[in-house]
Amino acid sequence: MVEIWALLFDGAMAPERIGVACCSQFAVSREQVRKRSKEEYVKYRKWLLETPMDDETSGRVLEYLWHVMFGRESVE
Repeated sequence: MVEIWALLFDGAMAPERIGVACCSQFAVSREQVRKRSKEEYVKYRKWLLETPMDDETSGRVLEYLWHVMFGRESVE
């Protein structure tokens, strides 16, 4: 996860813990979505399409990171 965090978040250090609600359910405002560039979302998609991880594992990784991608702290 540390390597994936650095890859997806431009070399940033991964937090010690990540806390998230189950099942990738969230609401996000248009303003929050637009705080990231289109290139960042393209990078996330590219990682998802090209990762050697199986779908279940890569999906779980994104499930743990959605809230961070949209501007929340790593542990809520």
